[in-house]
Amino acid sequence: LLQLKFNEALYLSKTLCLQCLDSFRDSSPRPEILIPVPLHRARLFERGYNQADEIAAVWSQTFGIPVDRHALTRLRGTPSQSGLSAAQRANNVRQAFAYRPKRKYRHVALVDDIVTTGSTVTEITKTLHRAGVEYVEVWALARVYRK
Repeated sequence: LLQLKFNEALYLSKTLCLQCLDSFRDSSPRPEILIPVPLHRARLFERGYNQADEIAAVWSQTFGIPVDRHALTRLRGTPSQSGLSAAQRANNVRQAFAYRPKRKYRHVALVDDIVTTGSTVTEITKTLHRAGVEYVEVWALARVYRK
């Protein structure tokens, strides 16, 4: 997973996504749209790809759910979350996202690679709820649990 995230191992996205299929197969009702967690344009330029986009593309093809890569934007660059505490992560992403969909969605799945403390997906969920989205699911390849 870290190879996909940091080392351009895009060939791993399909394999990793297919291993998670059973977790999402029973999602009912299905979300109307998949929304990948966006990177800031500077990070996207630096990395060359958004791993959440790659993951969303595989799940879109598998489940027949469209992807909206432009509904959610990262308003400002934020330092890497790696190595930060939960409180620092939450502060890092506070008010960092804007949601401007071309159409109104009631039920979305937010797609990310790894959910560590949940700060990013929590902040995005708040943004989506403020904009009128009723149901937000989080679809990720991995979740870090801490003792």
